Amino acid sequence: MKLRTWLPSRPFAIVGLSYVIGMLLFGVIRLLFFLHFSEMSKGVPLGEILRAFAVGFRSDQMVILQALAPLVTILPWVPNNVPVVKRLLFSYLILFFAISSLLLLADIRFYHYFDTHLNYIAVQYVDQGPLVWKLIWTEPMLLPVVAAWLILTCGAAILVGKTYRRTAILPNRRRFLPQVAWTFLCLFLTYQGVVGYRLYWGREFLQWNIAYFSQNHFINQLGLNGIMTLGKSLPEEKRNPHLVFLPEDERFPFVDFRTALDTVRQALDQGNDEWLEPEKSLLRMRRQPDHNFGFNPNVVIVVMESSTGRYTGVLGSTRHLTPEFDKLAGQGILFTNFYANGMRSAYGLAAILGSYPALPGAPVMMRYTAHHPFRALTEILADRGYSQYFMYGSDARFNNIDGFMRSKMFDQVLDEKYLGTSQHFSLWGMPDHILFERALTMMDSLPRPFQMTIFTLSNHGPFDLPDSSVRQYFDASDTSRVYNAALYADFALGKFIKGTQRAGVSDSTVYVFVADHCKGGAGTVAMQRENFHCPLLIYSPKLVDKGLRISQVGSQVDILPTVMGILGGNYRHESWGRDLLRLSSNDPGFAVCSWAGWVSLVTGEYNYKEQLGYDGALYRHGGGYDNPIDVSNNEANALQRYKFFLRSYLQSCDQLSVIGLVHQPHHDQGAVNLPDLVDTSRR
Repeated sequence: MKLRTWLPSRPFAIVGLSYVIGMLLFGVIRLLFFLHFSEMSKGVPLGEILRAFAVGFRSDQMVILQALAPLVTILPWVPNNVPVVKRLLFSYLILFFAISSLLLLADIRFYHYFDTHLNYIAVQYVDQGPLVWKLIWTEPMLLPVVAAWLILTCGAAILVGKTYRRTAILPNRRRFLPQVAWTFLCLFLTYQGVVGYRLYWGREFLQWNIAYFSQNHFINQLGLNGIMTLGKSLPEEKRNPHLVFLPEDERFPFVDFRTALDTVRQALDQGNDEWLEPEKSLLRMRRQPDHNFGFNPNVVIVVMESSTGRYTGVLGSTRHLTPEFDKLAGQGILFTNFYANGMRSAYGLAAILGSYPALPGAPVMMRYTAHHPFRALTEILADRGYSQYFMYGSDARFNNIDGFMRSKMFDQVLDEKYLGTSQHFSLWGMPDHILFERALTMMDSLPRPFQMTIFTLSNHGPFDLPDSSVRQYFDASDTSRVYNAALYADFALGKFIKGTQRAGVSDSTVYVFVADHCKGGAGTVAMQRENFHCPLLIYSPKLVDKGLRISQVGSQVDILPTVMGILGGNYRHESWGRDLLRLSSNDPGFAVCSWAGWVSLVTGEYNYKEQLGYDGALYRHGGGYDNPIDVSNNEANALQRYKFFLRSYLQSCDQLSVIGLVHQPHHDQGAVNLPDLVDTSRR
């Protein structure tokens, strides 16, 4: 048999050249991704950048080989010169290249906003109504993305056409034995892509952690493919987003439920709690003195959209973006080391009002079948006769805000259906100063005492300004738009407080100003503290201490017990936080943060970080946000204690949200309380 008969036939040449086209297309988009965020790679050795591209090559190859697997199976056994086969082949390849290039280009902008590649979060927002599509339509980079997509798709189409024509000189099929041999060889190669591109000699599967070799978060992300991350996260979400249902190699190695719960209870106990169900929940009665106000104060919670510590003057910013907030901080209680529990509004609202942590997976307020292992602040205040209102200048159906708030004893959820849309300015809805004016009008006639939660939205993309008089940055850059939006949001906040003072509401009201989450994307470190550091101010000059600064670590779940500590009196609660005003002087506090499969535990000196399912590391704060010091090897005992506590906290929280998982056998493994954890880490 002649050697020529063993050469590949036309179908294999088409598949091989299609593979080359795909790798070229994906490589160009990866280069665009790198160039778009090139400032994040400053100071990174060239070797690490090249290694990230090499890992990205493998990620791309896995996606492309999976797409080519059907062609390898079918194409060698059908007549390639038949018009219908040609049309189907051409359509399949162009559709794949068009969809994949669109996803990868969208992934660049997704990373810009979310500091992570495409994953289940993108799918969660698809069904959130017309608002999401308005956001896409008004995306500043929409036209460049569409233009790049058309260019890349047309280029791929031209190359596919040339491939089909240039391979016409090859026979459609060789003899049976060579054809079978080439089919099996190609199937073997594509099989490696389908199962995850396994290197047989290295016994290594391409998983998330293969890209994590650098101390620079962006370089690690550079090696991942947005289609791959989306594809791997969707099956997990469809099985169940809860930690306890993830496969063994993709979740924490949990301890038994009772040990985890004991660990959390010891950390949260402040000495005046009567635990009502110690074996199955955190339900407890807080015993504390009554307040000495002589009346029940009103409570106004202002949830400030995307307010972040790095733009707040009293928290260290030198840009003077928050003069009004800074003035208020001198007359209230400012928490200088305070953190958001998550990175989206749905996580923040549940933490602020329900004292429920942010968990990897879907937010609890969007999990329609979830059990709620907490009593919201509104449920506690309802027992005291408060009338309660939630005000939002957009559509409260977004993120299931309306459904969640109505289930938590709000008397009314006042969104655009009540407030109207005539004064909408941006695509999100009503500008902050108009929303505050409507709130002031309502407050004057509400029955006392009342609780009102006001959720602002102007400090959110596309960062339009309804009042240009506050504008201080006049170029068209994204950064300047963000700064101007922060200035406007602060301006509106100042007008609101002045209005309440004129109306005489302030003297009988406790105000809580807190962010729903921060604006992410800063720095080059995964789960960087700065991306969670946000302001918390409790303001009521007539009722609470003035000019206090609390430096101990806290998070949004601590707001409920802290506010109830100010209001005084016994109350029944199930919160996941502590009263920050009653921490002992040697207690540094703690915060549990979560985002896109990453979790962290922040204390006064340390930050333990872990990507879900992989080994974590312990860092000591030092050298600024971007330069934490890895002490995992030097302080191995502290590392294990931090890891144990964080996993116990997340596990018990998640299991209590799933009915039927709380009655597990108890094997005493020894609970770890927070004081022991902190003391050990300082030895």
